[in-house]
Amino acid sequence: MTLLVELIEFVGWSVMKKIIMFMSGLMMAFSFSFSAQSAETKTLSQQVFEDQHAVPVSLSVTTQWLIFSHDKQGGEWVRQALTELGIENLEARGGLYVADVSGMPSLITKWFALPKMQKYPFRIGLDISGDLTAAWPKQDSTVTLMRLNGLEVTEQVKASSGEQVKAFLAAF
Repeated sequence: MTLLVELIEFVGWSVMKKIIMFMSGLMMAFSFSFSAQSAETKTLSQQVFEDQHAVPVSLSVTTQWLIFSHDKQGGEWVRQALTELGIENLEARGGLYVADVSGMPSLITKWFALPKMQKYPFRIGLDISGDLTAAWPKQDSTVTLMRLNGLEVTEQVKASSGEQVKAFLAAF
């Protein structure tokens, strides 16, 4: 307490008020950004996606883990990890893989990407418009890996390599 009184006497009360106001504003700004970040994926909503064969695949309360990619590099990491581990039926393991392909031109998606994806032995829930996953966390050159409990995100990792994706998948 005496340190505060000495500081006020040294810099003056008007300067101290400005410092306090600035620090309060800074703390509020940080608290808003952190709360928005944590609220971003705290609980997911139940959704139905179409897979690469136009068959519905669901994110539901029974989904225990989720892989989300939104760029070509991340999608390749997931494909490689699933292939190397021999995982074909994610739903049987409690999982779901969702890819936001909205950034890809529609002609490329229709004529090249979908035919290639249809050869994969595992299902991919596709978000063609980007609307279904708009609130999900996206960071360039990462794949978002989530553990779920009744659609509540209990753990979230932004994998920045194929090895991280593989390690996550190996746990299931």
